[in-house]
Parts: sequence; C-alpha cells; structure tokens
Amino acid sequence: MKKVCALIFTLLLASSPILGDEIDTALGSGVSGELKASTRAMIQAGLSEDDALRMTRLMMENRFRVENMIRAQEIVKNALGEGIPAEPVMNKAREGIAKRVHEDRILQAMEQTRSRYSFAYERAKTLAPDQARSSAIGESIAEAMAAGLSTSDVDAIRDMLQTRTRDMDRDQARQLCEQSFLTAREMVRSGVSGELARDAVGQAIEHRYQARDMEMMRNTFMNQVRSVPPDELANRYAHAIRSGADAVDLGSAEKGKVDAGFSGASDGISGVGSGSMGAGSAGGSGGSGGSNSGSGSGGSSGRGSGASGTGKGGKN
Repeated sequence: MKKVCALIFTLLLASSPILGDEIDTALGSGVSGELKASTRAMIQAGLSEDDALRMTRLMMENRFRVENMIRAQEIVKNALGEGIPAEPVMNKAREGIAKRVHEDRILQAMEQTRSRYSFAYERAKTLAPDQARSSAIGESIAEAMAAGLSTSDVDAIRDMLQTRTRDMDRDQARQLCEQSFLTAREMVRSGVSGELARDAVGQAIEHRYQARDMEMMRNTFMNQVRSVPPDELANRYAHAIRSGADAVDLGSAEKGKVDAGFSGASDGISGVGSGSMGAGSAGGSGGSGGSNSGSGSGGSSGRGSGASGTGKGGKN
C-alpha cells in the first residue's frame, strides 16, 4: 500500500513540471511567468492543451496586453468551472480579433457570452435535470438570447414549458423545449419583438403543440416572413393558434390569403361578424375567415352549415 501511495505521489509531482516544460517551450522564454501559469491553469480546468496554446498565441500575435490575456483566460476558466462550453467564449475572441476589434471590447464580448451561456444552461437544468438533455436545451436558449430574446422572455417560455412537459416523456419534453426556443430564436432573428415571439411560441405550447409541430411552425414562419412584416406575421400566428389553428394550417396561409386566414378572426375564426347571430352567411361568409366552405345559411348561433367555415377559419 505504501508503495502504491508513493508511486501516485511521484506521478503527481512529475506531471506539473512536464506540463510546465511544454508550456515554456510552446510559448517561449520571453513570455511572463504569470501568463504561463494562467495558461497551465486553463488546461488544468479542462481545456485541451492545443486550444489553450492556440488561444494564447493568437492574443500574443495581436499584441494583447498581458493583463488582458490573463483576463481572457480567466473568462474561459470560469466557463469551464460552471460546466458550460468554452468554445462559444473562445469563438467570440477569435471573431473580435478577425474583425480587428479593440481588445477591451473583445473581453466584454467574451464575458457577455459566458454570462449568456451561464444563464441559459441554468434555466435548461430546470427543464431537464440530466446533463445530456439540458445541454441541448441550454444551447437553444443561448442562441435565442444571442438573437435578441430577453431573460424575461426566456423565463416566460420556460415557465410554460415546465407546466406543459410535466407529464411528458423525457425525450419528447427535451425535443419540445429545444424546438420552442429555436422557433423563438428564428422569430427574433427575423425582426420580431421578444414579446410577440414569446406570445406566438407560448400559444403553441399552451395549445399542446408537439416538437414536430413547433418545428413546422418555425419552417413555415421562415418561408412566409419573406413577404409579410415579421411582427405582423408573428401576431397572426399567435391569434390563429389561440383560435385553434394546428401547425399544418399555418402553412395554408399563402401570401394572398394570409389576411383572410389570420386577421379574419373577427369573421371566420371566431364566428363573429355578419354570421355571428344568424344574419347573413355563417362564419362571415367563410371567405373572410379563410375557409373554402364557409358559405351556407347561419343557424341560431350564426354557424349552421357554416360551422365548418368557423372551424376552418380557426385552422388557417
């Protein structure tokens, strides 16, 4: 037993000088001992030696001040210590250097990225306790925040997802959470306000959209937003889903029909309008509600055979 302990102790003592020699050789004799020590600490925190040296050399080549190089390394170490990926933080440094951004601003961007991922991964853990699932959700939250989704919008969507996924299979829950934040990301990236993106995604969650429905909604939005103002389209989606539209029905609203399918909620979707009390055609003549079969005489509730017009209006 004593021999085993002695061997382990010897290996531990030997490992640091070996690492130190490699860092000394890689960075050169002209580099300060403080920077070398910080580089070693970054490797010991979990970053690969290649990545640590590559990042340090890049900053040296671009004449960063020593204190700023050490600060950048500390930001990476903090990310690793929190269990969040270091790559996005280092990518921000590379991006800033490539764009010739001042080193002080690069440090600010690195810290903002670390803070964003820290928040995103913390919220993801409340939706999926195991690391594999929460990491995927955390990544989608961080991307949505980078696109412009606020922390309050994230929390609002997270709260709805917690309620929605309470009795779901873990994998299905993870997929829905991930797709929900990816949809919010694309909306705000397209120019939708965070509030409207939250409302549209929130309506889909509350109306029991599955992950595949959320993905379909996102793809449909990305196609339609080319010809419809982003906020207007997101608002129409929220209104249509609130009125009962499925994801597949969102895609039926072509450019020429989008007003009839969504903003016609006062006619075909809600059954209000000229047909709401049985006067005129049911469901507001159907056409104004985006339905192809909304004509027919209104019954006592203004629906009659136009009930399908009301239903279809709500699906468009």
